[in-house]
Amino acid sequence: MFRFGIPVAALLSASIAAPSLASQDFTARSSASAIITAAGPVRAAITRKIESQKSLAHAGDGFALPHISDRERQYSLEAGHITSSGTIVGYNNKYGVVVILEPTYEQGKTEWRCKVLPASAASRECQ
Repeated sequence: MFRFGIPVAALLSASIAAPSLASQDFTARSSASAIITAAGPVRAAITRKIESQKSLAHAGDGFALPHISDRERQYSLEAGHITSSGTIVGYNNKYGVVVILEPTYEQGKTEWRCKVLPASAASRECQ
């Protein structure tokens, strides 16, 4: 009898599934990148408001994220929210991606922290 039949079968199954998992990570990263790109103009406007008023207070008031969709690849910003302090949260439910862009203001300069969930979906813009 062949003793290693089960482990070999498991390895074969894993090797077949691996490209699918890599493809899912790529798609999720592409979705995160699309969300960050869509938030770019709003992030720039919030930065100007923060630096003008020298505070995060009410920096996000009056702003909204655009709904974008790239029909060819089907990446999209499906929903989003901007807090009063300017934190931008964008979602893509299809790929299970959440992007959080959080402003900080110190010594006259606005910096942005970026977090992507799941972490495996973090694109270059957010690492």
